[in-house]
Amino acid sequence: MGCELVMLNIALGITYYAYWKTALLVPPHYKRLMLLMTLVYTLCSIQQERNIHSRFIRHDELLKNLLTTLGGFTFLSALVLWVFRWPLLNWKYMVPFYLCIWLFISLYRWGVRQAIKLYRKRGGNSMRIAFVGDVSLAQALYMRMKEAETGL
Repeated sequence: MGCELVMLNIALGITYYAYWKTALLVPPHYKRLMLLMTLVYTLCSIQQERNIHSRFIRHDELLKNLLTTLGGFTFLSALVLWVFRWPLLNWKYMVPFYLCIWLFISLYRWGVRQAIKLYRKRGGNSMRIAFVGDVSLAQALYMRMKEAETGL
């Protein structure tokens, strides 16, 4: 989650600079916005299972996790900004920010997943097991595990 929080704050900085056309002198309301967005994202991501590294997770579960985390963040942060009448609440600023954060986090998670798959394909993080018992049951279990592994 640490890298995702860094990307969140980079997205805030990029959109701040692009919208206001000034260098980040970090006015007090911008510092508070960074803190607020970090807290809201942390709250939303804690609610989700962080299983991006799991060996046997399906793609639909990863997508659901991503959509739930980012959708919750987008909704909750926009609601908080609107309720408290935040000074930087300008949709010409916030929409590009939300688009950036969705893009950054999606690419980050996809990249991490691809790196893990490559690492495991080359033999890293391998697991050895021994099957004991009925041969036909052990063979069926092995086939299920093999299917799950290729579903990465």
